[in-house]
Amino acid sequence: MKNPVQEVTEEHEIIKKYLGLLWLFYKIDNVKVKDIKEVLDFFSIFADKCHHGKEEDYLFPIVKKKCQKEDKKLVSELLSEHKKGRKFRKLMLESLKNLDLRRYSFNKNAKNYVFLMKVHIAKEDNILFPKMNFCLNESEKNALEKGFAKVEKKTGKGIHKKYEKLFEKLYKIYSRIE
Repeated sequence: MKNPVQEVTEEHEIIKKYLGLLWLFYKIDNVKVKDIKEVLDFFSIFADKCHHGKEEDYLFPIVKKKCQKEDKKLVSELLSEHKKGRKFRKLMLESLKNLDLRRYSFNKNAKNYVFLMKVHIAKEDNILFPKMNFCLNESEKNALEKGFAKVEKKTGKGIHKKYEKLFEKLYKIYSRIE
């Protein structure tokens, strides 16, 4: 059985790749709206529904129940960052209705989203998750893994492969333009 903390850490690596792609979109003027929508779809489906779903529905409740006061405070901060990220993503999506006129809005929200998520991931990877590896017992890890499997089932089979292929396709196109 896979360590659930390792699972969410590995998902961060995929999310960071897409943050890099969004950063390319921030720097390049001639990005196709369809491609931006696909990346925003990744952040909505994979990063938010799948990854954040695992954290919010299963991992964070255990932290709040088991861990120390500062860990509970950190979880509240991380949840707030999830909400801010959703707001930035919504604003980016709205700006796509007329990207030529709303490029500034897209760029501002893309930049804010990238910076927020990079700091957010660093907090989880460097502060919270290492503690979780030590404070979770096998029963809790098994419960987390079952919960994570439910989230994966809800978001769709093959979601990881789908977004890995999409990343490769888009990165091949836009890394040459930069």
